Amino acid sequence: VGFSFWTWAATIADFGRDRSWMIVLGRFLNTFQVGVFMMAVDIGRLPLNEVVVPACRALFSGFTAARNETGSFGYAVRRTIETISLLILPASIGMSAVAGYIVDLALGPQWAGSGVVIAWIGASSPLALFAFIGSTAMLVSGHVRNNFAIGAAYAVIGIATCAVSASYWGLSGVAVSRAALVAVEGVAYAWVTSRTVGISGREWVHSLWRPVLATTAMALALWLSGFGWITPTGQAGLAECLRCAD
Repeated sequence: VGFSFWTWAATIADFGRDRSWMIVLGRFLNTFQVGVFMMAVDIGRLPLNEVVVPACRALFSGFTAARNETGSFGYAVRRTIETISLLILPASIGMSAVAGYIVDLALGPQWAGSGVVIAWIGASSPLALFAFIGSTAMLVSGHVRNNFAIGAAYAVIGIATCAVSASYWGLSGVAVSRAALVAVEGVAYAWVTSRTVGISGREWVHSLWRPVLATTAMALALWLSGFGWITPTGQAGLAECLRCAD
């Protein structure tokens, strides 16, 4: 009964966390801005939605088997995050870097406002990896109350932060606050997961330093070359992108 109750409560908290933003934004922004934000969030989260979410469905049984083997649960969680980060880190940071080109080529200049949202959401997505994998690990280990606590805190703080940032700074402020909350949630899950399954900070560093270093080098190359984190619009931006491809 306790497990079922906290699972239900965590599901409600997750629903409030994910849907409250749209409701609050409707109070402070117009319909077009709300649509731009929601679409940009979906694009910025593409690597997570296409790689991590499907993986989590399969990880439940894998983590359950690992938990039944003494000492292997923490190793399984750490290796899973290490492996998926090889794809998620460069994909998310790369999408953040070229958000302006994505808007220019796929959406058009009328959607230019979505570029900043895609950039911020993409930049915070690597830390969201800890939230997705960590919540699955909490479910397998029976610590579902942790999922509820983090989800509920995110929902409450998110509603207040969304309202303040939307009223004072508009769409760009909402993008920054959403990215900051995603990052904080990821750090919270990393900490809780480490304590629950027994992963030390040294093990995290050993597992993640290679993809982090490679992604940092990619980001620096894009930044120094002048093709990362810019907001091209219209034909000028398209011409720059084509010259980059050549």
